[in-house]
Parts: sequence; structure tokens; C-alpha cells
Amino acid sequence: MELRIREGGASDIAAIAEMEAAVFSDAWSENALSLHFAAEHNRVLVAEREGAAVGYLLFSVLPPESELYRVACLPDSRQCGIGARLMTAYLAILAESGVSDAFLEVRESNEAAISLYEKYGYTKVGCRKNYYRCPTENACVYRRTEKEDLC
Repeated sequence: MELRIREGGASDIAAIAEMEAAVFSDAWSENALSLHFAAEHNRVLVAEREGAAVGYLLFSVLPPESELYRVACLPDSRQCGIGARLMTAYLAILAESGVSDAFLEVRESNEAAISLYEKYGYTKVGCRKNYYRCPTENACVYRRTEKEDLC
């Protein structure tokens, strides 16, 4: 079963909302996702297997910065490299777009996500106390900086 990563759009809102509900305790609603897609600088990558969405990555690109908002895959599709494939595609888009700084927040207890982000060059730069709800939890703020070649 081959995994395909593609850029998505508003036509993916229903599928992403279903995945949100299956993955996050503070899931974004279809309305919140619609607002995300209404902004020109917001984008999504969708991971598909056999034509069905199994993961996604929501982000913004406003060079020289980007923010990663959400990355997830369905619970029965975890540990299959979907997050890694989405991150690789995301970072390729950032390189093509001239982004030098990328940011994200992550629940401090989400060890799997933190491990993924650190694998792709993100480093912790701060903390936001009680940032998340359902349940209330601190957010770790991460940044990834593209270093310019000085040679």
C-alpha cells in the first residue's frame, strides 16, 4: 500500500475534521478548518493510502517564516513513517519558499511529536504556561532555523 503525499485544500476539510476528532482532545472543527483554508498563506499536506486520507500537516508560509500548526495521522496508521514523510515534504516546501525560520508549539507531554520535531532540526526555545486546554497543559515552543552557508 503506497503512501502518497499531496497538497490539499478546502475539499479536504471533512476528512481532516474526522482525523482531528480521532487524534486530538482539542480537535479543530470544520468551521475552524474552513477559516484556516480561507487565509492565502495557510496550506495543508495530506497523506493518502489507497485514495483515503490517513494523515495531514497544517501550516502557514509567510517568508521568511513558517508555522506548523498540526501534524497527525490516524491511530491505526501510526509508526509507519507518515509523520516523517509529511515533515520531509513540508521542509521541502519551506526550502522552495525561502523560509529561514519555522516555529511550532507542542504539548510538553507529547514525547512522540517532540522526538519527530527534534529529528528534523527543531530546538526548544521557550514555554507557554497553560497554553493548551482539554486538558490544560504547557506548550513547548520550538524553532528550526535554516543556516546560511557562509563559504
